[in-house]
Amino acid sequence: MTSSLQPASLLTAVAVVGLIIAFERVRARRVAALAVRLDAPYGRAGGALIVSASLCVGGALQIPDGVPLEPAARSGASDAVLVVDVSASMAVGDEVPDRATRARLAAYRIIGEAGDARLGLIAFADRAHLLLPPTTDRALLTTYLEALGADVLSTGGSDLASALEGAVDVLEAEASTGGEVVGTAGKRSVVILSDGEGFETVEALTAAADRARDAGIVVHAVGVGTEEGGAVPGVPGSWSRARPGSLEAVTSRTGGIFLWSGSGGGAVPVARSLSGGPGDSGGKPAGRAGAVLAALALILVLTDSVQDVARRRWNRWRR
Repeated sequence: MTSSLQPASLLTAVAVVGLIIAFERVRARRVAALAVRLDAPYGRAGGALIVSASLCVGGALQIPDGVPLEPAARSGASDAVLVVDVSASMAVGDEVPDRATRARLAAYRIIGEAGDARLGLIAFADRAHLLLPPTTDRALLTTYLEALGADVLSTGGSDLASALEGAVDVLEAEASTGGEVVGTAGKRSVVILSDGEGFETVEALTAAADRARDAGIVVHAVGVGTEEGGAVPGVPGSWSRARPGSLEAVTSRTGGIFLWSGSGGGAVPVARSLSGGPGDSGGKPAGRAGAVLAALALILVLTDSVQDVARRRWNRWRR
C-alpha cells in the first residue's frame, strides 16, 4: 500500500509538532523571566521566530499540494502542425508493415511526448488537406490519425512543397487570431512525416522552407521507407524509393531535426523539441508552495531551538 501523504503535508506535520514544543519553551521562558531577566539577548528574537513560523504553517495548511510557486505561462506554449504523407508510395512495404503505418506510429509518439503543445494535422498527396487546426484535444487528433492510410486520398502524386506552404498558412493564421489559447509568444513548428518522394521542383520546396524560416517556424521531419525502396501496391511496374535528401534540405534550412522513423529513440527528439523538453510547462519551474512554506516554518522552529541552546549557555555563563 502506498502512502497518500504528500511532501507538504509531511513537512507541515513536523512543523506543527515543532511549534507545539516551541510554544511550550516560550511559556516556560516567560515564567522564568518573572523571577530573573537573564534572557534579554534572545527573548524578543525567539518570540518573533515563533510568530513567523506560525504564520508559515497557517499558510501551508491553506495551500493544497501541487500548487506551483508561479503559474505556468500558457502563452509560451507551442503550436505545431503534423504534415502526414498519404500518397500511394506510403503503401510500400519496405518498412514493416508499410510506410504509412510507420508514419502513424511516429505521429502517435509525438502526440504522447509533446507536452502541452497544440497540434494540428494536414494530410497530403498531390494536394494538402487541413484535417484539424492546432488543438490540445489529443483524443480527437488520434482519431483522425487512425483513419489515415495511403488510400485516404484517391489522387496520386505527392507535393510536399504545397503541404509545407499550407502548414505555414495555418500557423500564421493561428498567430494572428491568438488561437484557442495561445498567442504569438509560443514557438511554432511543422513536423513532416513522409518518404520524401515528391514531384515538386527543388525551387518550390526551397521557397516553402525559406518562407517557414522567415516566419520563425522550425520544420522537423521524420522519414519513412528505405532508399532501396519497393513496389507500390496496385500500380503495376512501379517502384518507389525514399528520398531523405529532400526532407533533410528542408529541416537544415529552418534549423529543424531530421531523423528516420527506425532510428534510436524514434520521434522522441522531435516531440521534445515541440514541448521544450520533458516536463517543460512554458513557465518557471513549478514547485509546491505549501511545501515551501512548511519547510520555512520548520527552519524557523529549528532556529528557535538553536537559540534556546545558546540562551541556556548564556545563563550558565552569567551564573
